[in-house]
Parts: sequence; C-alpha cells; structure tokens
Amino acid sequence: MLFPKPLKYGDRIRIVSPAGKVQSEFVSGAAKYFEKQGFLVEIGKHALSEYHKFAGTDVQRHQDLQDAMNDNSVAAILCARGGYGSMRIVDKLDWTGMINKPKFLIGFSDITTLHAAAFQHGIVSVHGCMAKDFHAGDTVAIHSLEQILLQNTSSIQWNTHEFNRDGSVEAPLVGGNLSMLYALRGTPYDLDWSGKILFMEDLCEELYHVDRIMQNFRLGGKFNQLAGLVVGQFTDMTDPEFGFSAYDIIRESVKDFSFPIAFNAPIGHVKKNHSLLHAGNYAFSVNPDDVLLKSLNQNE
Repeated sequence: MLFPKPLKYGDRIRIVSPAGKVQSEFVSGAAKYFEKQGFLVEIGKHALSEYHKFAGTDVQRHQDLQDAMNDNSVAAILCARGGYGSMRIVDKLDWTGMINKPKFLIGFSDITTLHAAAFQHGIVSVHGCMAKDFHAGDTVAIHSLEQILLQNTSSIQWNTHEFNRDGSVEAPLVGGNLSMLYALRGTPYDLDWSGKILFMEDLCEELYHVDRIMQNFRLGGKFNQLAGLVVGQFTDMTDPEFGFSAYDIIRESVKDFSFPIAFNAPIGHVKKNHSLLHAGNYAFSVNPDDVLLKSLNQNE
C-alpha cells in the first residue's frame, strides 16, 4: 500500500466538496485552524457551490477533486463534508496523480466511497473529521487527525462493552459508513474484507434497514474470512418499533463467527470522532477491561 508522507508545517492543504453542499463558515473555520498551525490552505474553486443538495454539479465536484489529486504541490485533501454525492463522480476519477504522489485524502460518512476507491488503487487514506467538524470541533478528534497527518500513526483505546468478543489480531483495517459499504456492493468499489479488520458506523438510519444490510452481508458471505470487527457509533437511529438496537442487530448477525469484536468505538458521527488510517495495518486487541486499536509501522 502507498502511504502519504507525514505533513510538515508549510505544506499545502486543499479543501474540496465532493458531496453535499456546505456552509462557508465551516470551510473558513477549518482553513483558519490549519493556517494557524502553520499550513498553507487552499479552497477548491467550487467548494462552496450549490446545486440542489450537492456542492456544485457532478462536473464541478469532480473537477475540484481531480485537480487536487493531480496537483503535486498539494500534500493533503480535506473534504468539506459528507452528505451525498461521491458515488456520482467516483468512477470518473483518475488516480494516477495520487499513485505518483500519495496525498492524505481525509473524510468520512459519504466519503467512504472515496476511501474504497483509494484502496482499490493501493492508497492508504484517512477516515477522519472533515472541514465541517472544525466549526465546533472537539480537541480529541482534531488531535487524532493531526497525529495521523504529522506522524502517520493512530491509536485508540476505549472501555469494554458487554457485547464484545475478546481476542487479538494484526491485519489491515478497512470500512466506514455502513450504508455506503452496502451501496457499494456489486460495484468495482466493493471492499474485499478477507483477512481484514472491518470498522463500521452510521447515522439516522432506520433500524430495519440496518438489519437488512447486515443480513445482506451475512448471506453474501462477507463475514466469512473477516479478521476482526470494530463497531463505531450508530447515532440517531430511527424506527424504535423494530424492537432491537443497532448493536443488537450487529451482534446477532455475527454470532456464528469467532473473530474479535469491539463495540462502542469512538468513531463516527460524534464529537470525539477518532481518525483512522484506512487500509493501514493495525493491531486490534479486545480484552475484558478495554480495547486497543493501534496502527503498526507503515512498512510492516
């Protein structure tokens, strides 16, 4: 896998909006933060555009992202927000510039599509907070992102959960937003989970839909060769009449497997959203007292 080089102060960060439209203060807030830290920040030409729900037309959003991917002076690409829209442009992207000079591609939620595409091209990316999240950002989340950008490492430790399954494994880490992983099924961007640690999170989904997704994964054999499972935050789920929580649904769907599982990871649509190196190698240890997810040396 190709790893971007750690950032140095003075490096250039480009903010783009490949999905939903975003408020200007969200973008300017992130820009000011990174400028204060000593980085050069550019805002994509169409980053603040609006076209219905999107940050500009498909052509405009693709152009901004492609320009950033091609520009050798850019060291990191920060997505302004998620929402919806990355799937409409992912197949039009040329990854040659990213392969020749890997850059940090940062985002989560709808940006899961871009992480999946980066993985298909052998590039490690960053599942982490976006420009929007800096507006009222949590210092833990921001420092977690900075640890990756400056050191190419990440480490998360959290409390145990009653649904956990103890065990330890070292493997590549892939995943992201549950609904997006489901939407990518049957496409060239459907992630291969074999021998991987999978992480998942989601927001505002009906619980029966979560169950349908998990049953699809189970019936499709997606869990059969999984090395481990990290279950992040499932925020503001709806349809309480379904009778089971998101965690209940996930636990039941993987009950017949033996890989280690940890619930309640601080990953997803919450303030303390820790950043991860998507497709990086991780040590995953689930113990009776706590859980540790730690990136390994990039050359391991």
